[in-house]
Amino acid sequence: METAQHCRNSLQSPLQELLQTRLARLNVHQVFPTALAQAMADCANALPGPVEGIAITVLAAAASCAGTHAQIFIKKSSNYKQPCLLRTLLVGNTGQLKTPLQNIALEPLNRLEKEALERHQKEIKAYKKALAQTSDDQEPPEMPKRERHLLIDVTPEKLIKVHAESKLS
Repeated sequence: METAQHCRNSLQSPLQELLQTRLARLNVHQVFPTALAQAMADCANALPGPVEGIAITVLAAAASCAGTHAQIFIKKSSNYKQPCLLRTLLVGNTGQLKTPLQNIALEPLNRLEKEALERHQKEIKAYKKALAQTSDDQEPPEMPKRERHLLIDVTPEKLIKVHAESKLS
């Protein structure tokens, strides 16, 4: 019984500290460039919603745009670096504007994705036309690959395929 009480007592202080940290707010002006930080703060205030929802989405999007060839120095003095891979999660109760915050942050990528899809559809038409005009003794044209900027609800298999085709991988 004494051991259990000792365990409870030893965990109480660290758990209280952890619970206090969840009440702290992110100061985006300390983390992001001034113009980006101000834009995120303005958007969050306009909704109104927590700026952390935009910030975590921007951070994940920026990392995915950087690709796996980009590396982050974990400890510059030791030259310890890792690929720029981030896994993020935005958690909140219903009605805390998680989706609208993410939509604000992802709008530029959604626009790029739409433009890339339109280009790809034109390239596929041209590819099919060129393929139909290719004779048996000619090398067939290379099938165009779609440029991707945003993946949502994707299977691990599809993610691997898209990553393998990416110019950034």
